[in-house]
Amino acid sequence: MRKRLRKKLRRGEFARTVCLLSGELRVQTDDAYGLVFEAVVELCEARGLFAGGGIASRVNLCVVANNRDVTEHDRAALLACIQRMGEPNIVASLVIDG
Repeated sequence: MRKRLRKKLRRGEFARTVCLLSGELRVQTDDAYGLVFEAVVELCEARGLFAGGGIASRVNLCVVANNRDVTEHDRAALLACIQRMGEPNIVASLVIDG
């Protein structure tokens, strides 16, 4: 595969590291899910990250960064943010997207 095509498809040396968060989350009220999501969005904006997915009793989020990889510090901050908000059983893992 040519270098230009690898870059376009983000393969090989152009692959990006993303963070996947998944698991169960228990909070006191249904409104608290919105508060958790707002906290995650604020953290992502502060760190230059983008999150896609949803937060309810089941958390499924994919977090990516623009023009860089998601770091271990980003992963730890995201996990800590969610853990402060309720009783989570969340797994946050860094994976290579490509």
